[in-house]
Amino acid sequence: MVLRGFVFIFILFILSCSEEIASNEVAVRKDQVSVEVGKDVEILYSDSAIVRIKITAPLMYNYTENEQKQTFPQGIRIEFFDANAVSQSVLTAKNATRKLSEKLVIIRDSIEWHSVKQENLFTEELNWDEANNSIFTKKFVKITRPGEKMFGYDFKSNQDFTKWELSTGSGWVKSDALTKEIE
Repeated sequence: MVLRGFVFIFILFILSCSEEIASNEVAVRKDQVSVEVGKDVEILYSDSAIVRIKITAPLMYNYTENEQKQTFPQGIRIEFFDANAVSQSVLTAKNATRKLSEKLVIIRDSIEWHSVKQENLFTEELNWDEANNSIFTKKFVKITRPGEKMFGYDFKSNQDFTKWELSTGSGWVKSDALTKEIE
């Protein structure tokens, strides 16, 4: 009698464990499918077999269900190349989100863009419209050239920063005329 009770409890124990394991396996598989994780990521955009943009990031989450997007929570580096595949500028930021269905990249936090022409841009948010090859923000922007600085809002540019405008800017100011308080 005791032996039958022991066998019955043992069988129940085995069956309950196997059901729990099966349900955990299904949950893990589903999570792995909906979010892909990439480390030391490199993404290349090319035009006529010439690399035009290279994106690198230490970490990328690729969400494959519902709102398909890619996030770069540990920072992003975007390098822009000319038609001869020569680097023209580099943009860095601490965070970015790429919304695939909207073809929109939202770049945030400590954004710095530096060109080979010694032009620089600093802001807290930029939006990259991949469909229209444009970059824009309504946030405050600081642009510098050797010996000059410009401040303003409502920045618009083509995606390689060769043509840009500020709708509400303060104009070019010689750097030596600015006080430490403005910087």
